[in-house]
Amino acid sequence: MFDRLYIKELQIKLQYKDRRSVRRWCRNNGVRILSDLGSNRQFVLKDEFENSLNKIYSLNPISAENNKEEYIPKGTIESDFLSILLKT
Repeated sequence: MFDRLYIKELQIKLQYKDRRSVRRWCRNNGVRILSDLGSNRQFVLKDEFENSLNKIYSLNPISAENNKEEYIPKGTIESDFLSILLKT
């Protein structure tokens, strides 16, 4: 059977204070909000939520090599730290 995540659980996972924000996040990320017949409790499918959450993190992979080339240190401590990183 499918695992459910209720809106209150999503509110904790997404670190939102308001349930309307959770509903907006679900709508913007293509996660369907469902409810049982005769019930006011709303839920989403756990797999669908996790897939959309993973999709957000996989869209912009961070490349350490690109960041080394683009980073410009502004202080002496930062430049010292960068020189240590570039030695390895």
